[in-house]
Amino acid sequence: VVTLQSIQRAHPVRVATPHRLALRKHFLNTASTIIQTMYRGYYIRCKFDIDDISSQITILQSHVRRHSATTAYRKHRAFIRAVVTLQSIHRAHPVRLATPHRLALRQHRHNTAST
Repeated sequence: VVTLQSIQRAHPVRVATPHRLALRKHFLNTASTIIQTMYRGYYIRCKFDIDDISSQITILQSHVRRHSATTAYRKHRAFIRAVVTLQSIHRAHPVRLATPHRLALRQHRHNTAST
């Protein structure tokens, strides 16, 4: 007979300590920041953004690996999606050097030309 107690013993409920909550918030923020950066389309326009994003990928991956014991974090699909999407973008758009012409185009696109 499966009782509530036996279920609780099998799956102890993790107490949401301030540290755990902070970690979770940090995880979700990191993931959403990366996703926003991606969708703004910066990643194929400037070398520096690509470098930044690839470093973010490694940070995310190490987070996911480090907390593999706490499966709750692995279940944050937003994270896993962010990592996978970033990697596929990275493969599809190899690092482009920020040439003066590309930078000018980018400034024109964002209306921030230095006059």
